[in-house]
Amino acid sequence: PEKTILYEVGYEQQFGRSVYGSLTGFYKDIDGLIDMEERGVSVSSRYKYYQYVNSGYGNVRGFEVMLQNQRYMGFQLNSSYTFMIARGRGGNARQGFLIQFNNQAPRTEDYPLEWDQRHTYQISLDYRTPVELGYAAGGWGGNIQYNFNSGIPYSSSSRGITPPINDKRYPSTTSVD
Repeated sequence: PEKTILYEVGYEQQFGRSVYGSLTGFYKDIDGLIDMEERGVSVSSRYKYYQYVNSGYGNVRGFEVMLQNQRYMGFQLNSSYTFMIARGRGGNARQGFLIQFNNQAPRTEDYPLEWDQRHTYQISLDYRTPVELGYAAGGWGGNIQYNFNSGIPYSSSSRGITPPINDKRYPSTTSVD
C-alpha cells in the first residue's frame, strides 16, 4: 500500500480585533506510488504482461500563507497563497509502462510529479445582510471568488533513449466565480 508521512509546522496570529493570519510549512514523503512493471510469462517466452506495483515515490514541500478578517459591516475577506514543489519518480501509473514499452533507459533522477502546481492563490469577498432585518431581508448575501493556479507539468513529445518527463508546463489558469 501507499505510505505517506507528513510533517507540518505552523504559526497563527491575530492582528488587531478583526484580522487573523497563519503561516504553515509542510513536507510530505510518499512511498509506494502505483507504477507498472513488465513481467514475462516464462523466461524464454516472448509473451509479456504488465503489472501494477507500488514502487514509485515522491516528496512534496512548501508553505501556505492565509489571511482572514472577521465580518465587518456585512463584509468578510479571505485570502490564501500556497507555494509547493512535488518531485519524485512514479507519480503516474503509465510512466513505467511507457518507459519499458518504448525500450527506454530506466529513470535514475527525480522529476516534477503530475500534481506539481507551484503557485495557487485564492481570494474571496463575502457580503451578508444582518439577520436582525428579519426573514425577508436578513441573512441574504453574495460572494465573489478569484482563483489563480500556475500550470501543471507535462512531458514534451521528444524521442530518444531518455526523453524528458514533465519538462514543460501548461499555462496558468484563473477563474472568477
